[in-house]
Amino acid sequence: MSPLPAQMQDHWALEPGARPARAQLIWFIPVSGCQQITELARLGQERLADLDGLDFVPAEWLHITTRLATGREGRLHTDPWTPHVTIAYGNSVRPAKPAIDAPGLKLPARQAVISSVSLTSQTPEQRWTWDLIGTAALGTRTSIR
Repeated sequence: MSPLPAQMQDHWALEPGARPARAQLIWFIPVSGCQQITELARLGQERLADLDGLDFVPAEWLHITTRLATGREGRLHTDPWTPHVTIAYGNSVRPAKPAIDAPGLKLPARQAVISSVSLTSQTPEQRWTWDLIGTAALGTRTSIR
């Protein structure tokens, strides 16, 4: 059995039981300023360009997709998860195979430096937007007095 999905879902459809105005805390790692990542995203989007049913993420909104900060109803997530950069969102239910096959399972390897992580708040009705709660710099030393 393949670990890849057989069916794409409509990213914009509310999940059953979701409360549209209830905010979720999400760890957000912006990468729009990282040329290595934006070049790979552009390559992946070029390979997907002929497919219907996708909304491409604009370069300035590229980010590493992370887990919810608290899980659902305050419970931590325990499901396996792989960090990734989302280059497109599905906007309808359809077979996943064309979207999996188009870019291939691997893009060229790149290294990138992540300099910060942000805690954001997002409601299901916000779709492409989020509210910044705070940002922490990575790889720096801070003296606390």
